[in-house]
Amino acid sequence: MIGVPVPLSAAKAENLMDGTIIPVRNGRLNLTLPGNSGVVLKIREV
Repeated sequence: MIGVPVPLSAAKAENLMDGTIIPVRNGRLNLTLPGNSGVVLKIREV
């Protein structure tokens, strides 16, 4: 699992590769990535 700090007033992030939505909780994005993979995220402000 990866925890990425989000220094904005944001509620969610969108995975631009597959369209899934990842919630921002307590100022962090928590996600799990399989080996040899990546993700492109767009932070959605409140």
